[in-house]
Parts: sequence; C-alpha cells; structure tokens
Amino acid sequence: MAKATYQVTTKTDELYAVSSTKSKVSIQLVGQDGDHTEWVLLNKLLRRNFQSGKIDVFIIEAIDVGRPVIVRIKLDKRKPNSSWGCEYITVKYGEFTDEFPVYEWVSETIDVVEGTAILPQNTVNPYLKNARDDEKGQNQLVYSWQKRSDAGEYWKLPRYQACQTYEGLPQMFKKQDARVKRKEEVLTMVKRNELLMKFKTYFFSINEPNDFKKLIYNENMLPQLPSFMEKWNEDEEFGRQMLNGITPNNVVRCLKIPPFCNITEDHVKGILPVGKALKKEILNGHIYMKDFSYIFAGISRNVQVNGEPLYCPNAVALFYSNEDGKFLPIAIQLERDNEESVFTPLDEQHDWELAKMYFRCAEHMSALGEQSILRDVMEPVAVSLFRYFPRCHPVYKLLRPHLQGLPGINQINRDQGSSPNVFIGLDDQDMRNKYYENFDFADLIMPQRFRKFGVHDRDLLPNYFFRDDALLLWTVVEKYASKVISHYYKYNQDVVEDKEIQTWIADLALDGYAWFDGYARGCPGSFKTVDDLKSFATAIIYTTSVHHAALHYPAYDYFKFIPNCPSAMRLPVHKTGEASHQRILDSLPDLQLATSQINHAFTEYRHVPNEIQLGEFYMKLFTEPEVLKFQDEFLDEMMDATCEIRKRNENVKIPYEYLLPENIPNGIQS
Repeated sequence: MAKATYQVTTKTDELYAVSSTKSKVSIQLVGQDGDHTEWVLLNKLLRRNFQSGKIDVFIIEAIDVGRPVIVRIKLDKRKPNSSWGCEYITVKYGEFTDEFPVYEWVSETIDVVEGTAILPQNTVNPYLKNARDDEKGQNQLVYSWQKRSDAGEYWKLPRYQACQTYEGLPQMFKKQDARVKRKEEVLTMVKRNELLMKFKTYFFSINEPNDFKKLIYNENMLPQLPSFMEKWNEDEEFGRQMLNGITPNNVVRCLKIPPFCNITEDHVKGILPVGKALKKEILNGHIYMKDFSYIFAGISRNVQVNGEPLYCPNAVALFYSNEDGKFLPIAIQLERDNEESVFTPLDEQHDWELAKMYFRCAEHMSALGEQSILRDVMEPVAVSLFRYFPRCHPVYKLLRPHLQGLPGINQINRDQGSSPNVFIGLDDQDMRNKYYENFDFADLIMPQRFRKFGVHDRDLLPNYFFRDDALLLWTVVEKYASKVISHYYKYNQDVVEDKEIQTWIADLALDGYAWFDGYARGCPGSFKTVDDLKSFATAIIYTTSVHHAALHYPAYDYFKFIPNCPSAMRLPVHKTGEASHQRILDSLPDLQLATSQINHAFTEYRHVPNEIQLGEFYMKLFTEPEVLKFQDEFLDEMMDATCEIRKRNENVKIPYEYLLPENIPNGIQS
C-alpha cells in the first residue's frame, strides 16, 4: 500500500507533574473509510519525550489513509499505574492540519475523534459512531455514581462520584499540582498560627470587640482588614454588608410581616422618617427582609470541645431602603414568636450592638449553607456530564471547563468529615441537608430569582451592586452559551432527537438529584426546546463561576474579624435590657474559637494558584472557527463588563469588586 508522511504534534499537560510519562506512546491513524495505519511508535532518540508542558513533534511514515478522522493512542506501560496527561494531538497531512483535542489521561488505549463538535444524530460515519459509543461505554465504567449503601451521612445530599477517598477519584477530577502544594503550605501556616495562639492566650485577653483585630498578626497569612471594617459596628455599614456582603442573594422584599415575626409599628416609630408608617412603606416597596428563622429551625447546634454549647439564632431582620439610597436595619428579631427578642436602633446601645452580632452570626451560617449547597448541587452535573457525553459533543465541550475540578474539591471535604466539636454554631451536616431539602433549581436562573424575591427594581432598591453586576454578567454568559448552542441546534427537534443530551439530563434529574427521595428539585427530566437547553447551560456556567465568586470570595474579607461575622455565640440570645459590655465579650467566640474561624477564612476563601478566569479558555476543546469567534466575543464582552463595573465603582464610597471578571474563576476551584 502507498505510504504517506504525517507530522504528528503532541502537547503534554503542564498542570500536573504526573502528566509526564516514560512509557512508550504509539498511535494509529484511522481514515474516513476505516482504513488505518500500522501502530507507529512516537519517539525521538536522545530526547525525553512527553514531559509536563512540552510540545513534541514527530515525522512518521505510515500507510496512506488520507486525512485521519480518529487518532488511536496506546500506552505501553513501564509501571502498572502509569498514565500520560495529553492535551491535544494535531496531524498534518499535505496542506491539511487536523486537530484532536484529548485533554484526557491515557493509561491504555483510547480513540480520539477529530475536534469538530457534532450531535449524535448527525454522526453518519460508522467508524465515528462506533468510537463515540465505545467512549461512552468506557466513561460509565470510570465515572459512576456512589452506591446508596456507601453514602453514609451524605445520603440526603446530591449524589456524587463513587469513591472512598480522594485518592480513589478518577485523575480527571483531581486538583492541579500547584493547588495541592499551596494547600499544604497553607495548612502548615495554619498549624503554626494555632500553636502561636495557644501561647498568646497566656498573656493576651479580649477587653473590647476591637481587640480581635490583634489576632490578625501575620501579613503573609491575613493581610490588613478592609477599610470598611473601621465602621463595622455602624448601622449604615451593617446594612451595606447585608446587601453586598457574604449573603447578597437572600435579600427579599417584605410584602407583609410574617405571622411569627413580632415587629410592629410601635417598634419602628421614630426610626422611619417622620410621617412614614411601616405598613405604608411595605406597600411602597421600601421594606426588605432577611429571614434565617425557617431554614435554621430544627438544625442541631454544635458544642465546644469542652462540652459547652454554641448558639446561633433563628433570626429575622427588617431593613429600610431610604431616599438617600442607604439600606438600614430598623429591627432585628432573634427568636420566632418572641417579642422580647425584638431589638431596634432605639434600644440601649449594648442591646442593639449585641443583637446585630447575633444576626451576623446567623448570616455567617447562612453563607456557609449557601456555599455548600452550591457545590453540592453542581457536583452531580459534573459526574453525569462525564458519564454520558463523548468528547466530541458540543454541550460537553461547552460545560466541561466549568465543572471538572468540583468533584475533587467536594471529595476532599468528605474525607475531612464533619465533627460536632467545631467552631461554627450549626451542625454542618444538618445544615446542608436542610438547604438541599429546600433547594429549587429555578432559583439558579438569576433574573427570575431577583423577580421572585422582589428585588429587581433598581429605583426601589438602589446600590444593590451584587444584583446589578450579577444581571450584567448573566446577560454576557447567556449570550455566549446561546451562540454556541444555536450553532449546533437549529431547531427544537434537534434537541429532542439528541439521545445523548436527553439521557444526560434524565440521569442527572433521577440519579443525581432524586436518588434518595424521588424529588428532582426542579431539575428538568428532559429538554424539549433549544431555549430549554440554553437556559440550563447558562445557569450551569453562571453558577459555577459568577455566583460562586459572589458567595465564596467575600468571606475572606468578612470572616476574619470576629465581631463583624462570628461563626458562633457562646451564650443564648439576650432579652431587652440584659446586654452589657461584659455580656458582649462573654457571648462572642473565645480565643480558641476565634483562631479557628480566622484559620478557616485563610484556608478556604483565597484565590488559588493558576486560576483560569471566566472568559479565558485554557482547554481548546472547540476547533471550529465560528465557535472560536464566539469565545473571542465572549472575552471582549467580559472586558466591556469590567469597564462598566469599574466606571460605576469610581463613584461608590466602598467599591463592589467581587464580580469584576478578573476576580471570577471559570469554575469552582476552591
């Protein structure tokens, strides 16, 4: 048979040291009609091939099969568990160069089809069909659901990848080397901090709330507090944090005072402007609420190592959006159906300050609950994506960059387990179960969520920068996802006839979300229209990038100063007239609890090494010029959004920067 010269270029992944291989790598090229070359060893004498981050070029002589549609890769292992982390292969034949995105761990033999994304019903070549089906079959062996019998305490949460420990995860889900190394460095610093704080307790005491600032001693560990912390105990700053802080997405317009809430007109008389009544201001859309009382009800409270209980209130608060654009607290109720637990700015100073601290504690717990549920509900999307899609499916290519690292992060947390003797007020497992019990997938559609909660009107609720930036970026993400999906799905029938995407969404709803109680939490069991698919894809990309950034990274600034956001309180909530300077100090966390909270802020909420920001495409999964153009346009629009946010921030006393695109990783990476 006639011979041809092929130029084969390979790229080894640079983010993992184990990407390199000393094993022999051979390839076989398969043409359109199924003809294939012999196995050809890729090797350059006197050179170490396939090293991390390196590009290798090989010139091979092989049977002429024309332009290949499949590259078959085989690893002849030198060690039993060896593998090769390959990013891509390109094959040049004459004047044509074809791209084969791999982004996979090769441990034995795999088939990689040419990079053009294609729907299953449009795949007519029988050899490509077989390769597609074989890949899906292999995927379901590697990416499998955790068995019910092995779920243990995680039985009432979304389902996850079957494994006992992080080491048992598929390599695809594991963290990059630089992040593992950084985590080890961070934990070493945390241990040193704990030892130092034990020593400090012998001569250091807390005599006033601001003394907690002295705990933040290490510039490498926790740089100085944000400037807004200088006014942390003022009502205006309290309100600003409630609107644009660690739980910005649970502000709700108050339509009426709930029956369990004992806040009345008499409580706010003298707080609202002269001539303004609570009932009338509710009707005018100027009263807003944060309510943690229902979600926290029934959740176990933790105890300290010494056996003493910790406290977190089932609190609710009302806020007033005034004519000056300020968002001010007007009343806080710390216990349901208990008028004695209602406090206002008119109360004695210590009563009001302590009430705000208790409410901040509830907000801290809410932040942890919302962060956890976000990671929990996105994990089955990742597992199911890898189970049911071949690499050539356009939706796989669209969503994979935003989901790949999440199962590894969650498994590390599962390995660490949960303990009742911790520094937070609520039992972590109970809280996660309660948040998942109340989760509704529709709440991930942000424009719909803001309308549902009555906070979409910028005139009624100004200076809600989280909402403004969230909607801006939702539009950018939605536009990009819609362009990509419309490129492959021209008609609704294209979606209906795509068996791979229908199998995926049905598996996600049934085996991912509804696996223990039959309730899919609003996740659709099928897609009927192109718009259905666009909305779902937008929600996944947005949630794992923008929404995660908005809920996760602010905690680094807010958690590390204890009185501003205590993770637990050491005394039960007070009644009117019971607070004092000493009562405040006795209620706040002690030095041991405070040290744990500071260490947690440092360990969990900083940006990680090698972050890929939203709008950047490290993996070149798509190869079509049209889609690459969509990606360029997406990046341009993210840069436009950056300019718009920066321009707004120039006229803001305390800029809201958490949703600047440069601060948004493209997926959950910590």
